[in-house]
Amino acid sequence: MTVGAATVAGVVAVGSWLSSPLAAPWRLVVVVAITVAGLAACSGGGSSDSSGANRAWPLFESGEGRFRVALPEEPARHEQDVDEEDLETKAVLFTSKFGDTATVNVSYADYPEAITEIEPRVVLAGAVTGAVNRVSGTLARQTPLTAEGSPAVDYVIEGDEGWLQARAILVGNRLYLLQLAAPRPNAGAFERLVTSFELL
Repeated sequence: MTVGAATVAGVVAVGSWLSSPLAAPWRLVVVVAITVAGLAACSGGGSSDSSGANRAWPLFESGEGRFRVALPEEPARHEQDVDEEDLETKAVLFTSKFGDTATVNVSYADYPEAITEIEPRVVLAGAVTGAVNRVSGTLARQTPLTAEGSPAVDYVIEGDEGWLQARAILVGNRLYLLQLAAPRPNAGAFERLVTSFELL
């Protein structure tokens, strides 16, 4: 599956978990495209890929995304227009290979401003649920936290084709996702990813 095709498939309707009349008019866009593409790509190995683990990751900066982050290599940029019932938005994904069997990804999508009236933890819970359902995986753990001064959640999903370690950050009406997809969890690489992330 290509990343573009996965993006189309990854526009997941998770409105069923949210009963609020405010949220009902649109579908929350959970950008799990790289969940699908990344886990499919990492299915070839039985252990976490450590290629490049000891070298410094160069900083990547996105002016449009308003963030800076360290990635294993220069990322490929993918953009997907979303027109899902009452929601029209754009999902932007940056994908960076990590060795031969893992991928590191940063993505963001903007919701309607009205989403700021919903409890952030509810929105983040929906993002986690949508990701788990999309890959038919098992949620190994999730940890609410604050990142860059905004509500966030770390979560780990075990899928049939690998593991997904992720952080979702809700900044106003924008959802950022930082994800590492690999055959096995890699705590060091994930920590490097999330600690390097800065809003501009």
